[in-house]
Amino acid sequence: MHYVGVFLFFLFFVFLFLTYLILKKSLICLHEREYGLVLRQGLATKKILGPGGYHFILPFIERVSRYPSGELTYMVVENKLYDTVVKAKAKESFFIGHSLDITTSDNITACLLFTIRFRINKASLASIHERFGASSIEGLIRDESRHIIRNTLKAKGYGVYDLLGTFITQVESDIAERLKERLAENGFEMTHFGLREPDLGELGKKLQEQMQAREQTKLEQENFKRQEEIAKRKRAKAENNAEILHYKRIKAAQTDLEVELIKSEKELTEAKSQAEIARIEKEQEFENIVKQAQAQAEANLIISSSLTNEIEKWHKIQAQIQFIHQWDGKMPLLSGQNIATFLELNPFEKTNIV
Repeated sequence: MHYVGVFLFFLFFVFLFLTYLILKKSLICLHEREYGLVLRQGLATKKILGPGGYHFILPFIERVSRYPSGELTYMVVENKLYDTVVKAKAKESFFIGHSLDITTSDNITACLLFTIRFRINKASLASIHERFGASSIEGLIRDESRHIIRNTLKAKGYGVYDLLGTFITQVESDIAERLKERLAENGFEMTHFGLREPDLGELGKKLQEQMQAREQTKLEQENFKRQEEIAKRKRAKAENNAEILHYKRIKAAQTDLEVELIKSEKELTEAKSQAEIARIEKEQEFENIVKQAQAQAEANLIISSSLTNEIEKWHKIQAQIQFIHQWDGKMPLLSGQNIATFLELNPFEKTNIV
């Protein structure tokens, strides 16, 4: 009976141990800034856990490879500060690299310092694991950045002046564009690239003075061009105003001419109207004169006709009067029928004899 109890206790202990072991192998706790890539028989799967949280996997068959999900930084520092910076950033998501020695197009050796911030593309995590692994990310970023920087400086022909002052901004932009494309091909998303001005010592001071002189000259040239452009705009504005004024004058002259033309046409119309009225009045006057002449002629004709009858009567009366004066008092002896008297006097008709 005692052995049975011991055996049962042993079985319970074994059960607890197996349960603990299964839970330990199947339950995965990820940090809030971690991805978990599930591996099966050492090969990456498409199953990606996180970021963060508790997750279950198949014990003894699957395991998880951890990758950072947050932003990572690769910082290149001076060689003399390398050890100090590594110790200070050992517990953070920082990769520290040695300074990069480059030779510019004008054969000046410079020590470049730069910073890259990037993150892992979750969709490319399996490819990154198979190609590089978590431990090789720093080496990939180091090699790709150095390669891109050297090639860009050589391809663009940048000199030492381009690495000083405000000119370094263009160099930084060109490198960032190429480096971003290259890291994207490897499954990383670059969020920042910063290129720091190199320390060239005494040579750097001389170059800074020369560069400041160049910048001053450039500013003066730009100011001259700006003043020239302002003067050009003013001339163009003045010419435009002159053209506008000339146009207004022409328009005013045209308007005055049109007014005069309208006035002349109006006067001509009025003159034509007056001439037409005068012509009508003359024609009316002429018609009245013609009518009066015709009436006078008709009256004269009537008077002439009347006078002719009166004259004939007067001659007849004169002849009778003459006959009377010559009459001897003897009555003529007449016989026969249809005999008229020679002298006809009408006692009732009064005749004015002159």
